[in-house]
Amino acid sequence: MAGVIDELDWPKMDVFVMLAAVERLRDPLGVLRKVNTYLSHGGLLLLSTGVWVCFNHVVAGMAWSIIAREGHLYYFSKRTMRMFLERAGFRVLELETNSALVNTLTKSNFLVKLFNNRFTRRLRIPAMVQRLRLGDEMFVIARKSVDQRSP
Repeated sequence: MAGVIDELDWPKMDVFVMLAAVERLRDPLGVLRKVNTYLSHGGLLLLSTGVWVCFNHVVAGMAWSIIAREGHLYYFSKRTMRMFLERAGFRVLELETNSALVNTLTKSNFLVKLFNNRFTRRLRIPAMVQRLRLGDEMFVIARKSVDQRSP
């Protein structure tokens, strides 16, 4: 379903999913607040977006696959995403990243091959990246705060 969120007439729901969407919004905080009103008491928001200033971003620069001038209006660090969600009336339950130090979609074949090979897998780099939350894409589960009941 596509459209301006204020024009959509949705019933209360238990889960709202926003995959690779929040970075494309003109008013991400306003939309997150609106999503909060659509959620039932204690409802969940699942979202994904790139991680600004992650290792891949710093190393690859403009070759980082998450940078999309044609569609991305905002970029979020893990800290700013938590801040936006809290301001919108959510409590972050989980914030994980992918296991790629350099995502295989990065527009630099050299970096992709350097960080994604048998040697890095043998050294368990992907597991370390995931454990330390160093990946370049974040996956968030947030709960509507209990004090954010809608009428």
